[in-house]
Amino acid sequence: MATDLTGRELFQVYGSSELVTAAQIAALSVGASGGYSSQAFVSTGLTGPLAALSSFMGWESASIGTKTQPIPASTGSLKLITVMDLLGTASLSAPINISPVSGSIIGPSSIYTPYGSLDLLDTLAGWVSK
Repeated sequence: MATDLTGRELFQVYGSSELVTAAQIAALSVGASGGYSSQAFVSTGLTGPLAALSSFMGWESASIGTKTQPIPASTGSLKLITVMDLLGTASLSAPINISPVSGSIIGPSSIYTPYGSLDLLDTLAGWVSK
């Protein structure tokens, strides 16, 4: 697969020495084999669109400051939402905060590390992150 690289979208996958692009990560995750049903990329601003259930949300915004990723209220669907810092700008002073429309998240609710990610599972107990 030929891809034009800008140099900023290379990522190392856990457990692998291979470097991949954000588009390749998303392409591997979306599909009928139980992966994500949708994907969105936030390229500007500090607030992302409301994430859909079973989605991959990639943050590519270079905007400076705390970013907010809204997610729907928990329904117990057992669907997954993954939020990832694709640009490497997340930090202790400028995290990506994940916030449900109502309710709370059991476990971490912010990404503080560059290129970090959080998986959120919609359970009967509410959103659970890992």
